[in-house]
Amino acid sequence: MMKRITCTLAVLVVTLVAVRPAGATYVGRLAQGDYTLEVQTTSKVAITILVVTSRGKLDVEEVLLFDGATPPKTFTIQRNVLRIIFEADAQQNSDGLVTITQGTTRFEVPVDPHDNIVADIIQPQ
Repeated sequence: MMKRITCTLAVLVVTLVAVRPAGATYVGRLAQGDYTLEVQTTSKVAITILVVTSRGKLDVEEVLLFDGATPPKTFTIQRNVLRIIFEADAQQNSDGLVTITQGTTRFEVPVDPHDNIVADIIQPQ
């Protein structure tokens, strides 16, 4: 019985140590309206754009694939969006830079598959 408990605890500890916690890079605030998303990469990078609405609902807005030199894409932030989350998934041993631009506001974040990029949305008064 003691051996079974010890083995169970060992498996639990190894499992918890091996899992890296989720992280996020908070870049700041964007206004409602248009913004551009650009990814510069040496390989393929998939970006999933998630939005949190004013009702607390998490929606997948868009799934994109960037491969090398891909032109920037423009998106519109809807009225009911409170937060945008960008999940970047890159090929192993690849690097890249995610650039989010809105007017004179510009955020540049290195691609990290363990970090999400998060921006809050400024609500109009």
